[in-house]
Amino acid sequence: MLDRYTTTALLALMPIPALAVPATDAGAERLTQIFQSYLGTTEGVIAVTPAGDFYDMSIDPAPLVAKLPEDKLTLEMKPIAYRLQDNGDGTWNVSEEQDFSVSIKIKDVQDQTITLHSRSSGIWDESLGTFRENKGELTNMVTETIQYQPATGSLDDAGNWIEPAPDAAPVIVSRDSQTTESMTYENRAAAGTAGGVDIDGSFAARGLVQNMQIYPGGDQEAPIHVGFTSPAYDGAVKIDELQSKGLLALAAWFVARPSEALIKEGQNDLRAQLTSALPLWNDMAIDATMHDSTVDTPIGRFAMEEMSIDFGLSGLISDAKFGQRVGLRNLTLPEGLAPDWSLPLIPSQLDLDLQLDGLDLAAASKMLIESYDLNAEDPLGTLDAPAMQQATFPKGHITFSLKDGKITGQDYNVIASGQMNSPLTPGGSPEGTARIAATGLAKIEAALAAAPPEETAQPLTMLRMARAMAKPGTTEGEQIWEIQALGTGEVKVNGMALRGPSQP
Repeated sequence: MLDRYTTTALLALMPIPALAVPATDAGAERLTQIFQSYLGTTEGVIAVTPAGDFYDMSIDPAPLVAKLPEDKLTLEMKPIAYRLQDNGDGTWNVSEEQDFSVSIKIKDVQDQTITLHSRSSGIWDESLGTFRENKGELTNMVTETIQYQPATGSLDDAGNWIEPAPDAAPVIVSRDSQTTESMTYENRAAAGTAGGVDIDGSFAARGLVQNMQIYPGGDQEAPIHVGFTSPAYDGAVKIDELQSKGLLALAAWFVARPSEALIKEGQNDLRAQLTSALPLWNDMAIDATMHDSTVDTPIGRFAMEEMSIDFGLSGLISDAKFGQRVGLRNLTLPEGLAPDWSLPLIPSQLDLDLQLDGLDLAAASKMLIESYDLNAEDPLGTLDAPAMQQATFPKGHITFSLKDGKITGQDYNVIASGQMNSPLTPGGSPEGTARIAATGLAKIEAALAAAPPEETAQPLTMLRMARAMAKPGTTEGEQIWEIQALGTGEVKVNGMALRGPSQP
């Protein structure tokens, strides 16, 4: 299936160098063959014609779409036009400006339409299998999505459960409308040191508005409205050792086999294609920051001066890890949601940086590729589950880390960090350490003590117990908790046993 982003990934656009090769019929044929290697040789998909010093290229997905199973998926998308110029050194200037629209319908699951105006330019590098550089702007982006679920039963007047008719139409569970006024992007790529491609990119958008209607249980009479706005957001993308050529070859393999039967028939060749695309990439990092965002809910409006999300994901490598950081600045709650006495206790700043590691995804992916049989009733029926677990988690545990998590309020500050090994064996106990440092807890205790007891008795008791176990820090009013989980079930706080070892 071809969409706007897939196409952009095939052709970024570029500034035009001084020495360009004039367009010829032979050059048009060569270009056709290059893009057919990505999109298959189906007649009518790729059309390239010489136009002076340039080539005009059109990509029409309709012939490919015609091969899709219409009972499950329909896709409508008009041809996409590009202008290319041969630089004579294995690179191509590519540019475009056009309206874009696509409609995707997955039967009984989702309907989606996307419209936008696109303008971009860059340099496609055959040796990299991606753009050496590209930049562009997307404007007036509108995405409309409807989600469905199978019809559910209901209670009759007597309280009896009535199952839906076998031919009952699916029910709508949500409608989502997103608009973005504009988004600019810029990317650069270079050959990596291990055969892949290193990519650095940035993006900036403005005018994001999202409105969602959620229908619990498919009840169209009682929708829940959720709205989100952000006047601006920006971020960056960094990918190390992207296997661009292997991924393009894998995509081309599936394009050439649009049916389940053809994929099953070629499953042994698919193993080779999957293996050549590994590890997909080594590391990927994406960060985004939204400014002055609001979230409208049935209980009122939440507002954030800044919300940032950083996301890190390894490829299918032997030392794989996953990380995510979430940050909030100056959070405002709906009026009346929290009692007046609690307002000074609400955090104004939150930073959480979590990481999970201890996985060998290289070994796991190798076992999956070698084991599957798409023609079997259970495609992974021969996979040895215990061996798979041992291969995926060679250390016998998963490691969770918290890096300098921070919660800051009007009169307090809490910083936490730690690392914990969580065993996979039944009955195993975590092992690790954590450190919590806090200032301003005396003011929190005073605020809780002055509040209505029926609302604060339990948290006040817990806070007093925690403060009693703390040791003094290096600054005035600072309290420290150093926590040890010994792997035996025993937990210590500042050297004092909080819980003894697990009993056999």
